[in-house]
Amino acid sequence: MSCTQCIKAAGCLDPSAGGATCETPPISLAPHFTGTLPDGNNCSTVFQPSTATETQICLDTLDRIFSSACAATLTATPCLCGTTDTASCLAGTATPKGALYDTYACDFNSTSSTSIQSAFQVMTTGAGVANAIILCAAMSGCDCF
Repeated sequence: MSCTQCIKAAGCLDPSAGGATCETPPISLAPHFTGTLPDGNNCSTVFQPSTATETQICLDTLDRIFSSACAATLTATPCLCGTTDTASCLAGTATPKGALYDTYACDFNSTSSTSIQSAFQVMTTGAGVANAIILCAAMSGCDCF
């Protein structure tokens, strides 16, 4: 069974079964981080176009997760932490260096890894919906990574 077939069969894309689609978050933008990110980027360069909707952010987040293979271990923690020591990253004592850190910081309106974790599956943000889909796929044993 393909990744897409598995995700659909598991209900990951079915809101009535607790799933979600990238069309789930509101069309308008959630508040985004407005400062400079630790790597020097800002959200207007992270999101292309800078006026991207939450739906576009969700699709972009999914694309970045799949293209970076950061969830290959069936957890999204590497997408946030990357090469940063996981315990230090999750405790908020070291800056995350994951492939999705900038996306998460921008969409969850915080550079704090502990704040990002608390918003990780917030369904009013595109990145939160994407994470929910990915985590559902991992818990369902879908071979997507």
